Amino acid sequence: MLYRIHSAIGTNAGIRYEKGSVSSLAGISLNSINVLLSKQVITEVMAPPLFVLPGWQERAKVFTQAGIVDVIQFIDSDLIELSSRLKYTVKELEVMVLEVMQFIS
Repeated sequence: MLYRIHSAIGTNAGIRYEKGSVSSLAGISLNSINVLLSKQVITEVMAPPLFVLPGWQERAKVFTQAGIVDVIQFIDSDLIELSSRLKYTVKELEVMVLEVMQFIS
């Protein structure tokens, strides 16, 4: 899951999440995430399906065969494993991840 940060957050481990950023909040407990959600410090990012992205209609069909239908599923996927299942190299997938990130940030 990805979250949009509405107020800067700092952790005891020294990690800082800036207002306006998008993050998985790795390292923050589920209980803490639930508190931040309830206080509206963060909100879940609602990811668009891949097929609605400009230039992604054909690529979306390929990713759907691998069970990936939206931006977050793609960003969270294991690119090495995905590369072995699809016709793309890991490097190509990394470029695509950067491309789709613009639609959630």
